[in-house]
Amino acid sequence: MALNAYKGFDKNLRCRGYQFEVGKTYTHEGEVRMCASGFHACTDPLGVFAYYPPGTSRYARVSVFGDVVEHRSDSKLAATCLRVKEEISLHSLVSDAVAKILEGTSKESVVTNTGDRSAATNTGNCSAATNTGDQSTATNTGNCSAATNTGYYSAATNTGNYSAATNTGN
Repeated sequence: MALNAYKGFDKNLRCRGYQFEVGKTYTHEGEVRMCASGFHACTDPLGVFAYYPPGTSRYARVSVFGDVVEHRSDSKLAATCLRVKEEISLHSLVSDAVAKILEGTSKESVVTNTGDRSAATNTGNCSAATNTGDQSTATNTGNCSAATNTGYYSAATNTGNYSAATNTGN
């Protein structure tokens, strides 16, 4: 069974000296070992930032299958087979992360505000805050937190592992 994941690359769509192409499937011969052999990806969209920083990297949605080994401390996987499904933008990567976070939360742990000078604050693992409107503010504390703002003078603040802040507006 294939697992959906995310993969980071350098600016030339290379990883560890290996050249990749969108739409192709790759098979590793031999043992799969975390951080040593096989094709690596992350199930958490923001997990790729630990290995490929946003300023100099490219990202893709991938499928991993065959022999799959999971990392002990994050969402990283190593597999014998990897298919590069599609290259995605940084914006799409963050949007996927927010969607994944919202899927795993109850309505009580998600705060959404619309309007001028709106504010949302969340504390806890996998918390999410979304605001739309001028002068909106979202603050999150916790692992896998995400804050998204749209509007003029918007601000998003995150503290925690794998946190992401996305703002649109002046």
